[in-house]
Amino acid sequence: MGATVPRMVGGAGRAVLRPLQVGGTTALRNRLYRAPVLEGAGDGDDAAAVYAKQFVANANAGVGLIIQGNSCLYDEGRTSPGMTIVSTRERMLRLAPMVDVVHAAGAAIWIQVGLGGLFAMEAWHEPYASQRQQPLLAASKPPLALRPSTGGRRSTS
Repeated sequence: MGATVPRMVGGAGRAVLRPLQVGGTTALRNRLYRAPVLEGAGDGDDAAAVYAKQFVANANAGVGLIIQGNSCLYDEGRTSPGMTIVSTRERMLRLAPMVDVVHAAGAAIWIQVGLGGLFAMEAWHEPYASQRQQPLLAASKPPLALRPSTGGRRSTS
């Protein structure tokens, strides 16, 4: 590990550096993690390389766990442009080269997945809203007052 960890009162610095087993699948070299943010890697063929550029640097600095920022489970439902879509096995597997280089640099990696629901670009933002192909999805049926106008398109119910 190439990173220098500052001294912390009461041995907290040593605790942060201890390995940790999470469930039965993830062994972390330490308890340092990179929080998920919107990296803006997009959904193109270069998304894995864009992620790798940031994540390998994090891993080389000593981070034990990298959490890739919110990726969308459906083709519609992104909350901002630049989100990666992982709606199919093929789309998920195209990130495999990035995962391999992060693992080779010594870190574990998780992906944060989500769906924008009423906050999705397709719910309110033009041109996405007028081009929406599917009903909006949400974890539960929103109250009537919060449901967007469908403008003649399919409803959210």
